[in-house]
Amino acid sequence: MNRMIQVRRRADVPLINVYEGVNEGADLNKYKPTYLCTRIWMGVVPPDGPEPGYACVLGEMFDPNLEQRQLSILLMDEGIALDPADFSAGEKRRYRIPENNRDRPTKRRLAQAVVALKDIYWPQMVFVPTTVGSTVDLSQQGSSFTQFLRMTDGLIMYDSSLGYDTSRRWFPFYSSSRRTVDGIREVPHEDRDYNLSLIDSLYEAKTFKVNRKHCKIYLEQKLPNARRCVGMLLAQMELSSPPVRVRTFDFGDGYALPVNDPELEGEADEMLAVASRRQWRDDA
Repeated sequence: MNRMIQVRRRADVPLINVYEGVNEGADLNKYKPTYLCTRIWMGVVPPDGPEPGYACVLGEMFDPNLEQRQLSILLMDEGIALDPADFSAGEKRRYRIPENNRDRPTKRRLAQAVVALKDIYWPQMVFVPTTVGSTVDLSQQGSSFTQFLRMTDGLIMYDSSLGYDTSRRWFPFYSSSRRTVDGIREVPHEDRDYNLSLIDSLYEAKTFKVNRKHCKIYLEQKLPNARRCVGMLLAQMELSSPPVRVRTFDFGDGYALPVNDPELEGEADEMLAVASRRQWRDDA
């Protein structure tokens, strides 16, 4: 799990700045974004028999060329549980992360990883598989796994009785109670064969790439649940294009009005610089 990520949104700009290699608390005005995303979504699939559940984060890269119909997508990060190797000895005691945490990934440990990935990447949405007898209608209950995630503290909302200090002790990457997802939705339909072929076709077209440093479960362990999750989320992105406001976004010739929120502030010239180079990192 990549701890050196900072994400900034702005209320007046429909794009997401992602800074890699930047420490928490750094003045992001001094850095250029590594990625400029139209969407950041997370997918989560439940455990399947002896196979652990899996969560992934996909970032869709902004391209100012409106003729570019298929935007590039990067598998940014993943998780099956919090990895003790990502934490110091003191942090493992503080957050109660046992040494076998990643070796024995339970559903509860998967949920901890999902919250951690959410705190790092601040995805807009989380998508999960639909199941026979469940519903995608958000007014209904949905599957038991869907409800399990919706009830998990730190995704849709945080316990209002918790203060900042308590939340920092409970959640390794907590920064704000406003840093939540807009919803946890079941995909309307999951065609696993199509989804797997979609991965291969996008990879062949070089419009789907994988962060090799932080997605070794997907690349090396090759868990079926990892491919299932990535394919499911790619198919959902394919079904729903970026908002029209993103497609027609124009940087303009001046700065946007600032907002009084450190998580939503940013400079338009940062995004212009990234959009002009539209460069993929070599290690992605």
